[in-house]
Parts: sequence; C-alpha cells; structure tokens
Amino acid sequence: MEVYDAEMEGMASGAETVQRWLIQSGPNHGIQRIRFFADNTGAIQRIYKGTPGFDQSCSLRFRGAIHHILDANPELKIDISWVPGHHDIPGNDIADRLAKRGSMDVPIQPGFKSAAFAGNMNRRDLRDRWRRAWETAANRRSDFHIANKLQPSINPSKRLRNLDHKVFSCVFQCRTGHAHIGSYYDYFEIQEPKSCSCRSALQT
Repeated sequence: MEVYDAEMEGMASGAETVQRWLIQSGPNHGIQRIRFFADNTGAIQRIYKGTPGFDQSCSLRFRGAIHHILDANPELKIDISWVPGHHDIPGNDIADRLAKRGSMDVPIQPGFKSAAFAGNMNRRDLRDRWRRAWETAANRRSDFHIANKLQPSINPSKRLRNLDHKVFSCVFQCRTGHAHIGSYYDYFEIQEPKSCSCRSALQT
C-alpha cells in the first residue's frame, strides 16, 4: 500500500469513526463542527469525489459516512482542510507516522493493488530501466555523459527546480543530449550543419 492510499484510508476510517461515535452519543452530543485535516492536497481533492479514479472505494466510504452524519445532524458543519506538513502542528507528525506505518500493512484483499500503487510501481520500473540504460555507455544519448555522475531521476532535484527558466532549459538539454548541436542533428537525421565551428569534427 502507498502512503497516499494510507492517507485516503485514514480519512475514510476517520469519517466512519465519527459516524459511529455520533450514533452512540445520541442526539444530545453537543458537537457543532467537525474538521478533517490532511497535509496531502491530492487526498483532499480526491476524498469527496465518487467518480472512478485513485482510491474510489475510500472516497465512496467517506462520502457515505459524511452524508449519513449530515442527514442525522442537519445543523452540523463539516470542513476538510489542508494543513502544512512538518511545521510542528500538534498531531500532524503523529498522523504522518501512522500513515507510513499503515502503508506497510498487507492489503485486506490478497493480491489487490490500488491504482496509486500500480502507478508508483510503473514509475519505479521506468526509473530503474532508465538508470540501467544510462549506465551502459553505448545507450547514453547525452554528449556530456562522461562528466555526468548524477543518475537519472523521475523527479527533478531541488537544485534543478530552483534554476531560472533559461538556465533550466540549457541544463535539461545538456542532460538529455536533445540540444541544438551537431550530434543531435546527426542522430535524428535533421538537415542542419553538424560540424563544430572551430573544427570539422561532429559538434558535441
């Protein structure tokens, strides 16, 4: 199970727990407002959508519990709010640890894989195949691969994200070898000058 799955399951279970507690407490429970907090914006945007997609089962359970609560308590107000992670907010770090611990649990249905889990596994497989190709000199496209010691990654590094657009574009072209240079034109058979301006060799 992925951490995203665990957070979705946590919100669904939380709504069901609140529903059971209100039923057991009776009509004089005195609760006027209920707030659900999460630091995962994807989970917040998804939890109340019953349409097909990641963790549809969790969103349907959450909706079902919330609708039951509101039907039985029409004056009750319910909020779903984002909270920043790792900002010393009471309870947030504990919730994160519980979500990570829950992500290690075996799925209830043997062999079941959520859409989020399958997507993440595909990303990891893509990253691993990319790195294996990168480690084989014959398969490297970049003309800078001899000096390039950074393994390929699916997500850009923090340093790369902080570059301005112009430098980011140049670095990205150097990293991939897809640049306005002779070797690129030669590889893709583009009709542009391929020799270096200082010598007759192929421009790299």
